[in-house]
Amino acid sequence: MYSKCVARIPRFPVIKVLLTVLQSYSLTVLPSYTSAQKLDSLLRVHDTTTIVFFQHHTDSLALDNVHTIRATRLTGFQRYNPLYRENNFYASFANVGHAHHNLVFQPSQENAFYTGMNTFQAYTFTNLNTRYYNTIIPVTYLAYTNGAKKEQWFRVIHSHAITRNLNLGVDFSLINSPGRYGNSKSDDKSVVFTGQYFSKNMRFGSVANYRHNKFVLLENGGLADDSVFEDKKETDPQFMSVNLTSAQNLVKESGVFANAYFYLSGPHTVNDSVETKPSTFHAGRIAYDFDFKRQMQVYSDNNPLADFYQPFGPIIDSVKTHDSLLIRSFENRFTWTNLRMNEDPVRKHIFILFGIKNQYTIYSDSVVNRTFNTWVPEAAIIIRPYRTLAIDLSGAFTVGDYNNAAIRLKGTAIQDINLKNEKPASAAFHFLFLTQQAGYLYNYFNSNYFRWDTSFNQQKLIQAGIALNYSNLLLKINYNLISDHVYLDQQARPSQYKGTVNIISATLSDELRWRKWNVEGSLVYQYISNKEIIRLPDFMARVSVFPTLPLFQNAAVLQPGVDIFYNTAYYANAYMPALRMFHLQDEKKIGNYAYINVFVNLMVKRFRIFAKYEHLNALWSQPKYYMVPHYPAQGAAFKFGLSWSFYD
Repeated sequence: MYSKCVARIPRFPVIKVLLTVLQSYSLTVLPSYTSAQKLDSLLRVHDTTTIVFFQHHTDSLALDNVHTIRATRLTGFQRYNPLYRENNFYASFANVGHAHHNLVFQPSQENAFYTGMNTFQAYTFTNLNTRYYNTIIPVTYLAYTNGAKKEQWFRVIHSHAITRNLNLGVDFSLINSPGRYGNSKSDDKSVVFTGQYFSKNMRFGSVANYRHNKFVLLENGGLADDSVFEDKKETDPQFMSVNLTSAQNLVKESGVFANAYFYLSGPHTVNDSVETKPSTFHAGRIAYDFDFKRQMQVYSDNNPLADFYQPFGPIIDSVKTHDSLLIRSFENRFTWTNLRMNEDPVRKHIFILFGIKNQYTIYSDSVVNRTFNTWVPEAAIIIRPYRTLAIDLSGAFTVGDYNNAAIRLKGTAIQDINLKNEKPASAAFHFLFLTQQAGYLYNYFNSNYFRWDTSFNQQKLIQAGIALNYSNLLLKINYNLISDHVYLDQQARPSQYKGTVNIISATLSDELRWRKWNVEGSLVYQYISNKEIIRLPDFMARVSVFPTLPLFQNAAVLQPGVDIFYNTAYYANAYMPALRMFHLQDEKKIGNYAYINVFVNLMVKRFRIFAKYEHLNALWSQPKYYMVPHYPAQGAAFKFGLSWSFYD
């Protein structure tokens, strides 16, 4: 448990820590360093220690919901882009760092104010994906990736124990990709600073973070004429005409989060003949969360009369477009629970949580200034009838200016299965009932090209699913019933479907090993009863085939292989840069195309390097490959990357 790790954390001088952080940050000013690696697969090599982290707040730590970074993990290192890691399926453009949307149906579960715009989610450092490392030694991770057309990605992560009870960390990411096509550059910078403090007896503890994201994205609106690309009338992407030549999106998001807990009763223990254990009854603990978020979005274009905008008018300012909005949110949350840090959650039969959250939001644009105040009481209970079964039930109800009377009920049951071969196995069932308003930008928007002030009925969602896990094999089947779905139509304007849509999805993922050969893959099938409203591929597959070859008496590991991605044809959603969102379109059907990448991964202790030729078959295939209509996907390109982890 965490308390044991804290007890062994050595003391380090503060000056040494500051010098280490400054040295790491000095690398970020070099223009040739950028990276895209997630920490999951890149810090999994260490001989003498285990690196553990938790996310969001200290409840995760008390429930032992921590993540262990495994040793000797090289598989998947070549998939540096987070859009394609961890069995993700996204649609995006030719260069990294730009807008994207999920190709697997995943409804939003927000129960207070939210915008509904999540186009840059995979690259954004948020409070929910911030990691707090529970380490007994310093951890530093550096990674760099270089691609075609000066595409670069750099990342540095450092976590350091200042004293026995205090840990500080930093995570910095920089993406710079000029792009193959005109006016398509992405320049993304993200950083998060973290801190943890726990008293010696663990009666008081807190975590905090400050995060900042800044994305500067040049928007070209796609090709002006797809036939120039498809019929090879022009072979140099830089000379292909694009719809927008001076448009740009600026997205800034920053915030401060703090979570603190305190036990109302001291750490009383009961002694028996076998062990010393916590007493059965205690007064519980109280916790407080504070979260401040500031979001600024600006869309600008020096040529507002471009033909691209004509179907969406009428226009207000014909000289220059400068659409801006600012959203500030203050969130306070109080909870009481019977969670206890020094207690094994498996031996606890009942966990109970009661809480209430208040969110105050200020929305401002060039026309209006609105405020929204909401209250969300909530409750949760985790029941363990016996050690291998956990039943998790939770509910929340919203009262206030936005999402009023929204309901969220969730339930999960996980049964661990003990097998004779001792391989991990489990069966899980989950359900979700949700009513909510659509994101605020679907209800109100004011810009140079788009203006609406609508009132939609609440959306309703019923979701149920099962998941079967055996070793590396995972099978998931989900059913969704959606009523009164809100979406952006062919004119990029919000609309509501007065009916129900059924969605059934099945996902199968596995990592097979036979001697030195590995086959890692993920298959997804989706059935949608109304494809006029929700449009996603029927079938998607991502498969990697490679041998794992030890070298130099196991001093190094080599993985040469091939990656293949495929999805069936469908009328994919188009992208509207002035909204920063995707919408329906009926003009172009894309898909039914395989992307083939060849790669070589090499690992020497904690140093890793990959080289790959991405989209190799573009050298001979017909140029009709798109992930988003009118935005050709990445062509054939050589890329390489490396990472180095330091655990001392």
